[in-house]
Amino acid sequence: MRGLAPRALMAGALGLLMGLPPPVVYAHGGDASLIHACVKKSNPRGQTRIVGPSVRCAAGERANHWSITGPAGSAGVAGGPGPVGVAGAPGPVGAAGPPGPAGGPAGPPGPAGGAGSTGPAGGAGPTGPAGGAGATGPAGPAGVAGPPGLTTCPSDSVLTGTTCIDKYEASVWETTDGALIASIRNGTVTSAAQLTAAGAVRHGVATDDYGPGCPDTGNGCVDFYAVSIPGVTPSVFLNWFQAVATARNAGKRLPSNAEWQAAALGTLDPGVSLADTLDCNTANGGGPGVNALVPTGSRADCVSDAFAFDLVGNVFEWVADWVPQSTQCVPELFIGTGDFNCLAGASTAAGPGALIRGGDFGTLDLGGGVNAGVFAVSGAINPSLAFEGIGFRAAR
Repeated sequence: MRGLAPRALMAGALGLLMGLPPPVVYAHGGDASLIHACVKKSNPRGQTRIVGPSVRCAAGERANHWSITGPAGSAGVAGGPGPVGVAGAPGPVGAAGPPGPAGGPAGPPGPAGGAGSTGPAGGAGPTGPAGGAGATGPAGPAGVAGPPGLTTCPSDSVLTGTTCIDKYEASVWETTDGALIASIRNGTVTSAAQLTAAGAVRHGVATDDYGPGCPDTGNGCVDFYAVSIPGVTPSVFLNWFQAVATARNAGKRLPSNAEWQAAALGTLDPGVSLADTLDCNTANGGGPGVNALVPTGSRADCVSDAFAFDLVGNVFEWVADWVPQSTQCVPELFIGTGDFNCLAGASTAAGPGALIRGGDFGTLDLGGGVNAGVFAVSGAINPSLAFEGIGFRAAR
């Protein structure tokens, strides 16, 4: 009977002593509120085991159980009233109620107030957007004709179009005299005597005597000046770079091929000229000026429509233009002129070629003599070379 509570054991024993009939149930699986016992079938009055509700009785035993609850007792007498309880603590403050309804209806409008005083003026408003373009008005009357273009050049040059071309082939003079240099640049020197009187030295008369003061490259050539005056042989034995430098120092430049052509138009081409004549110095037939340079302006009939002298013969003249070096000569531009035309082909082994124009007095194989003329041209000469038969004239 180990494991059962004392109260349960006493209740079971009491039931047996009182002779209560055991109910017919099994001890295992029974109600835990009842007392369960296993009774030996061969001696029901003597051998009884009080067991838990989940114990299975052994073979030769039967299961009994009894209720430990007694019959209901009579009702008890009501007790007197208890003492008054102490008052409890106050409860918490209640939450705020919802808002009450709106007030009464609006009252009638009051009388109108008097007019207020005038307020200060407001600031200027922003600028409005620009208006659209107006319609084009009718064409106005024709304007008055403007003044004529350039009509004069310094006395050492002539006007051809908008360019002043030197009247004479250039002679090169070396000087550092400031007053003389100003006169050269103004084009107011008119004679060799004016130059020599100021100590100027002439170069390129018979040899290449420009020296280190005006080298072949033209670099550092600053005291040599191209001058356009009559009565002197033109300077030769100078290349294109030296011609550019001396023209620059005089406030001038080499003319373009087109400018030279415009200045030369109208010059008479004598073909074979006679000695001591006034035509252009090409291939003279004898006497003074045969195969030699003549003084500038000494051939009075060798003048162009623009009144520039010696544009045919005497010396070939450098112009500004370069081309791929020409390799062949072709027939003249105008049949019957016989003018030298070596501006064809292009070298791939040498170059460039600087154009020379007009022909020379005929001593060299450059296209002079009878081949000189207004349209004579060659692109076969490298600009670094210098010859007895090549000079130049300058332009503004």
